[in-house]
Amino acid sequence: MMVFTKNVNRMCEYMHYAMSICCFMAVCHYRKFHKELLRYRLIMYANNK
Repeated sequence: MMVFTKNVNRMCEYMHYAMSICCFMAVCHYRKFHKELLRYRLIMYANNK
């Protein structure tokens, strides 16, 4: 039983680590995307003027 709980704990740690990486990547990707969106809006706004 002890080995099983150890494995579960390790799995949870890996899951947490993976989730952290995923969140970090998502935030970076969103920021990049947001910047592109802002640039696109500025270009559109400039073209409409």
